[in-house]
Amino acid sequence: GSSNSSINVGNVTATGATGAIQLKGNIAVSTGNLIAPGPVTIGEACGCGFRPDVDVVGTIGNNTTAPQSISVTGSTVDVGAVTGTGNVTLRADSGLLTLSGASAIATADASTVTLTSSGATPFLFKSINAGNAGTVIINSRNGINQQYLGTGIRAKTIELRAQNSDIIGLDSMGGATNLDLLLNGANSLSL
Repeated sequence: GSSNSSINVGNVTATGATGAIQLKGNIAVSTGNLIAPGPVTIGEACGCGFRPDVDVVGTIGNNTTAPQSISVTGSTVDVGAVTGTGNVTLRADSGLLTLSGASAIATADASTVTLTSSGATPFLFKSINAGNAGTVIINSRNGINQQYLGTGIRAKTIELRAQNSDIIGLDSMGGATNLDLLLNGANSLSL
């Protein structure tokens, strides 16, 4: 679907071997679960630089049906768990990228996960898995913090870029800070 203003839908399921979901709006896009075997794309409708606020209340993909690629671009982006079989791009151009609750990102081995947060607070995550041959790139204007009870990042190549603040490992919620950042299987790390 496409709209010059807002899109507000519940759960969306695309069927068939290559069923895709494409939602484009200029003010806001709000959805429930997005389930499709083909690409899932959310972004602006007009190509004129207006980025919608994106809120995926549910999940993108699941263990039964996972999109072959996921691309979500907005001024702010708030998503639940993300499960894919290919590359994942989540980009908040002028606000915060939020992985709601205990949300995790998982995709097929050798895929690339690219996350961009432009908010006033650090990007928070628990678990990001691109497989042992994958790549994870996180860009955050104001820091990157791994949260307690996650499994960290699994990828062969990991790039973490925090322009105006720190990159911090586990936040134990018990008062301890700056614990280990879990980088599972990384052969290349760029900070």
